[in-house]
Amino acid sequence: MDNDEFWINLTALLPSGADANFDDNECTVKFGDKELTVIRNENNFTINGKTLHFDDSDFEIINTLLVPYILQELDGNKRI
Repeated sequence: MDNDEFWINLTALLPSGADANFDDNECTVKFGDKELTVIRNENNFTINGKTLHFDDSDFEIINTLLVPYILQELDGNKRI
């Protein structure tokens, strides 16, 4: 799956009020007054200086964990 297709799928899973802008391997997610950048390198994602690695390459499985983690980083509510 190419980066654009991946980011489009991730964006579709974000709650209303979240805004995502992506370009190639980088996506900026804004939610409320907070913002973070997600950098994708195949199955590795760097968010706020932390790297998450997924052994699975299925975007549905990755996004099931990645979206709650992104939201957790943005609003501080524990999800994972």
